[in-house]
Amino acid sequence: MFQRQKLTLIIFFYLSVCLSNLASANIIDTSICSGSAVIISSPRPNADKYSWSTGDTTRSINVKPSFTSLYRVVSIILQDTLVDTVRVVIIDYPSRPILTFADSSISVKNPERLDIKWFKNNIELISKKDTLRYPTEGVYKAHLGNNKLCWTSSDPIYLTKDYDTTKPSMELISYPNPSNGSFNLYINLGKKLSQQLNIKIINASGAELYASSFFMYQSDNVKLPISLPFGTKGQVLISCTVNNKVTTKQQIIN
Repeated sequence: MFQRQKLTLIIFFYLSVCLSNLASANIIDTSICSGSAVIISSPRPNADKYSWSTGDTTRSINVKPSFTSLYRVVSIILQDTLVDTVRVVIIDYPSRPILTFADSSISVKNPERLDIKWFKNNIELISKKDTLRYPTEGVYKAHLGNNKLCWTSSDPIYLTKDYDTTKPSMELISYPNPSNGSFNLYINLGKKLSQQLNIKIINASGAELYASSFFMYQSDNVKLPISLPFGTKGQVLISCTVNNKVTTKQQIIN
């Protein structure tokens, strides 16, 4: 009876020591795109021995799972046995995005509301929206991504001319021309836009005779009555600026 109790105490003491040296498991997550491989490592760089559930005995191993998988690694440091689990999460690539061009815009179908990158001539653009309004001439692609990690590119779309209304082809008409200093200025912007318009008139010496600035909302033409200071004579230069694009016109004052 005494021997049995003694043996029980010894076994209990042995199990207590072993369990005290076995650290609780940690789960470490890492994500990869489907079809990719990844190197995973034990978080115990100074362990004496390693033992993976794959049978490997090195600190780091290369794995290529086809679905989300768990890998257990036992790391032994002196008398301590440390158990960790690395979970490799598989992220699928999105389907190839489809681009369409209509109404002076390039759009990408994105029903799953995935992350978007736009590229023009292989240079990434700032926009992260589904639609690019008024693009200029060039080659465009859209990339859709899952978790900002796995990206799929669209086929390219080619634009052979500008559709950017922030760079209009302006036409300035002044009448009558010549005039006595009072005339009408007609500005044809070519396309409707919402932009700040700046108008300035100077004489041959560079002195400013007239200046005006205002915001146009969805307008494609402007008509302004102009009256220059009394006594103005000779040739003057009219300049109109929209988004840093300047168009000029000469006016004769008798």
